[in-house]
Amino acid sequence: MTALPENVMLVRQALDGAARELGASTAIVEDLKLAVTEACSNVVKYAYRESTGALEVTLDPADAGFSIVVRDDGTWLERAVSDGEAGGLGIPLMEAVTRRFEITSDANGTTVRLDFPLRRESAEPLDA
Repeated sequence: MTALPENVMLVRQALDGAARELGASTAIVEDLKLAVTEACSNVVKYAYRESTGALEVTLDPADAGFSIVVRDDGTWLERAVSDGEAGGLGIPLMEAVTRRFEITSDANGTTVRLDFPLRRESAEPLDA
């Protein structure tokens, strides 16, 4: 699929249905949509700059959950901490809502891996 803003919503909808089919809870599906929107939006904004290119998204079932991989074959700009774009909330947000988050970049593009459980583990009661 082409990395265009209007395709981000299509990806969200497709992954919503696929995750629910695997048995993901509503809370996990909401986390998935948040993280995937961020990852795909970053591809649209940064991977190709003045042109368009590919946005590849896959969902793979895994032990007690699933992985979503977002790939592009563009070249992201290295952003300095001093520039206004650096230090945004996207990466911390993706880290916060996933079981595991990984981003790798090389000459062939950038890959974002988002691992999710099917359900959030229940919190242990606090000792009084």
